[in-house]
Amino acid sequence: AGAGRIGLGIAQSLEAEGHDITVIDRDPATIEAVSNSLDVICMLGSATNPDTLRESGAAEADILMAMTESDEVNMICALAAKRLGAKNIIARVRDPEYLSQTEFLRDAIGLSMLVNPEYECAKEISRILRFPGAVRVDTFSKGSAEIIDCRIPEGSPLHGLSLRESAQRFGAKVLVCVVERGEEALIPNGDFVLRSGDRLSLVGQASEVRRFFSSIGQSGKRIRSVMIMGGGRVSVYLARLLEESGISVTVIDVSRERCDELCDLIPDARIICGDATQDEVLLEEGIRSADAFVALTGDDGDNIVTAMYAKRCGVGKTVVKVNLRHFSGMLDESGDSMV
Repeated sequence: AGAGRIGLGIAQSLEAEGHDITVIDRDPATIEAVSNSLDVICMLGSATNPDTLRESGAAEADILMAMTESDEVNMICALAAKRLGAKNIIARVRDPEYLSQTEFLRDAIGLSMLVNPEYECAKEISRILRFPGAVRVDTFSKGSAEIIDCRIPEGSPLHGLSLRESAQRFGAKVLVCVVERGEEALIPNGDFVLRSGDRLSLVGQASEVRRFFSSIGQSGKRIRSVMIMGGGRVSVYLARLLEESGISVTVIDVSRERCDELCDLIPDARIICGDATQDEVLLEEGIRSADAFVALTGDDGDNIVTAMYAKRCGVGKTVVKVNLRHFSGMLDESGDSMV
């Protein structure tokens, strides 16, 4: 239910895996676009209307996903689907005010899963900032282990060493699972020789990952101050996570109304009303002294260009949010992390 960016992306992924999919949306143009681009059943109507849900076969579906832009619509849709007998229900709930009520909402509505893409994005960025030498960080096994992507820079002590030799020399207990070299993804053994430019996927406990980065000279400067461009939901979640870790946060947004809201949502952050795409604004607000810069507006071009400028100003770590995946190659080459 809901064929926006998130709903459409899920439909595309599930279609590629061969699932039978029904998409519900109340906008005729959206339904027509989905019908023309995907091999799915499309229904025009409101996902909160029980008749629409019945006609779509929600009661017989293995999973119903409520992914509209409205948290309240998603919750009503989930509640109606549960009453109709849907087996598994996943709802998208994004508002920061609902975050503390996750368990209550899951139990009250009968959700199998509650997803918050903006909060998950903020968590990924906060993990990246914990490991400045990484370009991507994820966790598994209830947070006891980290999956880290990093690139071997020119002049790295890893260049020319086999994995066995690197383990003996540096001693950190990390496992190199995959090496991306050019267009190839390679599964290495102990005799595999590393080169500058390789992108490594590592697995290990957080302490061992830090030890690994420190031993190869890629630990980077500990991040104590972060400047965030854009004041959306991701920025609010990120600011709260960073402040919990003792990191000072500056948020710049062009909207005076939004800045007033941010002062209430994240009162401990420094809120600046201004256009962060203007270099004089960044310079005036201290971009040269920031340890990290995070670009989180809805404009991919603004995010990328401003992050590049921040890097020129000497910012050690930059993170860029992009909606279009074809920018990933450009960001890889520039050394920016992408979410």
